[in-house]
Amino acid sequence: MAKINKMKNFFLSLIKKNKFIFNNFKIVLLTAKGFKESNFNLWVSTLTYYTLLSVVPILAIIFAIGKGFGFKNVIEKQLLEKFSSNTEILHQIFDFANRLLDSTKGGLIAGIGIIVLFWSVIKVLINIEDSFNFIWKIKKSRHFIRRFSDYIALLFVLPILILISNSIKVYLDFKVEDFKNYIFLGETIFFILRMLPFLIMVVAFTIIYMVMPNTKVKITSALFSAIIVAMAYFTFQMVFLKSQIFLVKYNTIYGTFSAIPIFLMWIRFNWIIILFGTQVSFAIQNSSNYDILNSFENINIFNKKILMIYIMTYITKKFKDGETAPTYELIANDLEIPLEITLEIVSELIDVKLLSKILTDEYNEYGYQPNITIEKITIDYIINKFEKKEGSQIISQINMVKKENISLINKLDNLLSEGDYKIAIAKI
Repeated sequence: MAKINKMKNFFLSLIKKNKFIFNNFKIVLLTAKGFKESNFNLWVSTLTYYTLLSVVPILAIIFAIGKGFGFKNVIEKQLLEKFSSNTEILHQIFDFANRLLDSTKGGLIAGIGIIVLFWSVIKVLINIEDSFNFIWKIKKSRHFIRRFSDYIALLFVLPILILISNSIKVYLDFKVEDFKNYIFLGETIFFILRMLPFLIMVVAFTIIYMVMPNTKVKITSALFSAIIVAMAYFTFQMVFLKSQIFLVKYNTIYGTFSAIPIFLMWIRFNWIIILFGTQVSFAIQNSSNYDILNSFENINIFNKKILMIYIMTYITKKFKDGETAPTYELIANDLEIPLEITLEIVSELIDVKLLSKILTDEYNEYGYQPNITIEKITIDYIINKFEKKEGSQIISQINMVKKENISLINKLDNLLSEGDYKIAIAKI
């Protein structure tokens, strides 16, 4: 074991000499760790199930928006081209979607139909948000009203982006013969035609990765992960289309129902790609606070209590001095606590009503402040709150090196040892 640790430390020391390689190495490790710990199979299966249930309502909404822009037929044509070997089942889905739209016209039944239609889609979006929050280690979802407004915006923005992409592509396809008379312009148009679907997909994924998690996601993290996911998405679509030749055997077994297992596989792999992008965006944003050596080990219950008091002391002092509520990244940086531990501890402090999350003006992201009067926050109050909450365990390790931080930890340790639990946090 000692030899393995020496080899690991030697390997890391070599990588650390190149900052770019080291940062990317941490992103890869953090992504792999996320895959291991984030219950990917469970989330992918859940999202596949709800997507299958809501495919008709989703398609009905897309058709409704497409019909308004005059591109409903274009959408149908593209879907038929993508699933060329299963046109029968697609025509049935189109028929169901059109019937659903027709059933929403006029009367009380129309109102009920619209509610059912939107609720089916919103249920999928709720599960998407929950899966994104789980990957981002966010335990609290946004308020229902906020959810509803964000989801409605997504339901209209994303289809419109796709429609804009299709409309530009159709226009350029129609005008391409005219552009061929200009050699340079013709090559430019062909390049735009090839890149346009990719660019639109990057924009769509960037919006999804920024909006869906209930936390502040930097545009750079969302954008880079969106580029990676868009490349993976188009690669998968190309492989999927070419592999349909090898999926003919399903036709002999299932007949016209062969589209069902194929469609399920298509949905499942798409969700794997999307959730992979979520994990990548988390890794990109938080790699700087990721401790490679110490993030996989355990801390005991006593040290966990110390950390809760330590973080509460830091946040309380910020609040007492009238400073901006610190973000979890700032807490991790200032206290030199690995990010995943900070997220877990802060989440628990929110769960036991010791902290509240607010949107800060200075950082334009979520910060944390005491949820009760600071004079009431004593060491024994924090410990009692923690001990009443059952179940939580953190698999990780703490590494603190600053002298001023160590002195504060020692002071807290002495207070606990002496049983001086009544002292207010603000007076430490």
